[in-house]
Amino acid sequence: MSFEMLDVVIRFHDARRMVELDRCVFSIACQNYFPLTAHVVCQRFTEKELDRVKAELQPLLELSPAMAVRVHNMTDDFPLDARSLLINKGIAESKGRYLAFLDYDDIIYPQGYTSLIAELEATGCAVAFGNIRSAYLTVDDNIFMTLSKKEVFHGAGVIDQLRRNFCPIHSFILDKSKIEEKDLYFEPELNKHEDYDFLIRICSKYPASFRTRSRFVGEYSKKDDGSNTILVASSVTDERKKEWEIADEFLDRRRRTTIVSPEVQRSLGIVEPDPSLTVEQLIQQHIP
Repeated sequence: MSFEMLDVVIRFHDARRMVELDRCVFSIACQNYFPLTAHVVCQRFTEKELDRVKAELQPLLELSPAMAVRVHNMTDDFPLDARSLLINKGIAESKGRYLAFLDYDDIIYPQGYTSLIAELEATGCAVAFGNIRSAYLTVDDNIFMTLSKKEVFHGAGVIDQLRRNFCPIHSFILDKSKIEEKDLYFEPELNKHEDYDFLIRICSKYPASFRTRSRFVGEYSKKDDGSNTILVASSVTDERKKEWEIADEFLDRRRRTTIVSPEVQRSLGIVEPDPSLTVEQLIQQHIP
């Protein structure tokens, strides 16, 4: 397997959650794939906060000299929730062939990136997916205790993925050499389902491999303090529910208007691709 640069984009919006960022970057430092650059993209941090991030992560560079860490700061005033802009800034800073995303409170397993990049090289696909465990954590100040781990993300392939999202943001790696630069972006105004919208666009245009879904490559942290984006009992409000409803409507429009490329259609066994086939129509043709 060749060893070309992998960039991992980590968005970080709250300087008070350094403990979680440290745990996240530690999981990257433990990877057996290099060269690797971790891009920590902060949201409107002060110079003091940026200095603290760099100082806190310095020991991990000493632990893993082959890993590089770059700390960036997104300073745009709007939108207030800039999670998509953070990703976009990280993408813009990435220089390598391979690209992955990892949120500050999640982790990747040591073999995770090696497995996914090997699959990209074996198949020639633009994106390769692995599986993710859900880790259920109870939070007490800066103490995070894992109560249990479960397999909750179920799906078998691209049609399942276009129907509903079962692949968290850190479950896949992209081969940028197979993807047009103009397609590598997250919708700036979308702050719910933004990663799923990205995958609808990518998986409807470029071939994807789900063979490595049989392997767990990381963990998704579900915390009981309400700090996850997903709705849990401690974070349900009318405003947040409305935000999710708006995002659901956005995805419905995306499925109605996005064309499935002939290359993806052929990968699904469609001998004579339909140049007007939309994601929504493809899903309707394959109702389980």
